Amino acid sequence: MLAVAMLVATLSGPATPALVAQLHQACPATPIDTSVTAERRCAAIEVSGHVDATGVALDPAFTVLAAPSLFARPVPGRALLAGFTADGRELFEFPFQPNGAFTLVLPLVPQLAAALTSLTLTVDGGTYRRIATLHDAPSAEAISTDENHVVFAWNAQEFPGVRIVGDRSGEAIATFQGDETYQQVVIRTSERRFIVSFSDGIHSIDRTVTVFGR
Repeated sequence: MLAVAMLVATLSGPATPALVAQLHQACPATPIDTSVTAERRCAAIEVSGHVDATGVALDPAFTVLAAPSLFARPVPGRALLAGFTADGRELFEFPFQPNGAFTLVLPLVPQLAAALTSLTLTVDGGTYRRIATLHDAPSAEAISTDENHVVFAWNAQEFPGVRIVGDRSGEAIATFQGDETYQQVVIRTSERRFIVSFSDGIHSIDRTVTVFGR
């Protein structure tokens, strides 16, 4: 049996059996819950990184809505992803077998996601950690340099990861990481507005950003 444990709890205390039953009827409650297969969009976290010859990395995570068919399943492997609360309580463990770059979409109900403040990735005896940053409300600048290019800037110390989606097309444009207070990137797009997911390392906040000059 896989050594997987999940604490089903809310910020105010343990979940009641009635609440757990209700969560199971709607969506998977935890990363190891495989009981729900209906094609609906459910609360989840998306965790990515890589384990390869260049080293190990745990990228900023994003909170998403995803169909259960996209959820990763725990398997015995050399890597273990774990989530913790601010006071050190373990919320979940998720074993998997990394093979280079990886992306794990894991179901996690909002009650547990709100309590999650750090992720650890343990591989071959080494542990790598990602902690939610302290931050204000996200903000960004998007300035058109020509009809096909935009300079995008944000505070990457507060939000180390951003994911940019076209407001008109709904298509993913790019995902970036950074660590500077004024992080700049150039993106190729003719969009006039973006939906940007700002990741604090563990959770993400969506905002609409209008491109100046278009």
